[in-house]
Amino acid sequence: MGSRVVVLGRGATRLLSRLAIDPSLRQIEIARSLNISRSAVNQIWKSLETTHNMRVAGNLDYGAIGYNYIFGWAIARSKSRYLAKLSDWLNSQPFTRSIYSSSMSMSQDSRILFEVLLPSGKPTNTFLQTLQRYEKEPYKLSIFYDFAEHIAHYLNMGFYEGGRWNFDSGFRFEAAIEASKNYLDIFPSMRTKRQSAPHPSIKETKIISASLESNYFVSSSDVSANMVRLGAAPPSNRTLRRRIKKVRQRIIQPYILIEGIGLDRTLIISLEESKESNMYNLLRAQLTNFPKIKAVLGAKSLFLLSNLPKTTDWMQISNAFANVANNETEMCTFIAEMRHEPRWLQDIL
Repeated sequence: MGSRVVVLGRGATRLLSRLAIDPSLRQIEIARSLNISRSAVNQIWKSLETTHNMRVAGNLDYGAIGYNYIFGWAIARSKSRYLAKLSDWLNSQPFTRSIYSSSMSMSQDSRILFEVLLPSGKPTNTFLQTLQRYEKEPYKLSIFYDFAEHIAHYLNMGFYEGGRWNFDSGFRFEAAIEASKNYLDIFPSMRTKRQSAPHPSIKETKIISASLESNYFVSSSDVSANMVRLGAAPPSNRTLRRRIKKVRQRIIQPYILIEGIGLDRTLIISLEESKESNMYNLLRAQLTNFPKIKAVLGAKSLFLLSNLPKTTDWMQISNAFANVANNETEMCTFIAEMRHEPRWLQDIL
């Protein structure tokens, strides 16, 4: 199914296709692999930065720097002012990363999805205690939350051709899902960033990690400036470069962040099931079958946030998954609207 024309150009498409496979590649490495000049790559890269706000960001192991990554959703059976109150409270919390609200839902209810990044210990306990109050009178919302174990972002340029995203949400998509459920045991493991149990880290490591999260290729001078801004004394340039390299190797996994490329509809699929269940693993196996997707996987649930062409029939996608799910599966597909700009770790620090 097509979408509006977004002319990226052959050079930009090739660069993004290569970068999607390995986002850690430097421009000189991309030039070699595509057999074009370094200056040509730089020109395309800068054009993508200017026109589409492209950059290489990163998924961190937030536990390695002392944080819990918590996600969840709240549900009201109809339009509810209490759901709006919960959204307002979440928005006021400094640890909230993102909030999405449903505009259309297959469950015919109203819901919000949230992500928070909380220091372990008292801040986490206090947040969860307050969150659970919204399940009681007078709010009586249905609230579910989980701790992230894996985080992933994927961009699949294979769906982009001739200025259009040719993503078929109909028969071929459903057939692919139906076929894949028989081969879950042999699917290769997906490229995700595993979350470790939170443990203490020094402020310097937090700031380096935060700098790389929003810009994987950030310079040591910019990291040093961030340290000064956040009240930490930067080490020598040589030491700082070594520590940045260590974080890149151990804590972060890069991905492409890009906007305005014709993927204007946000579809969220949420699932409340154990990671041992077939439905959980079936959804996980579909990550690379969307043009652009973010996945957050917990022990007892997951959610997929997919950016799709506006012309995509999202109900077909929902029905495709519903047709292979059992009646007891707590799964919902909904069109979502972002409630506020996502916060980076730097904002939280």
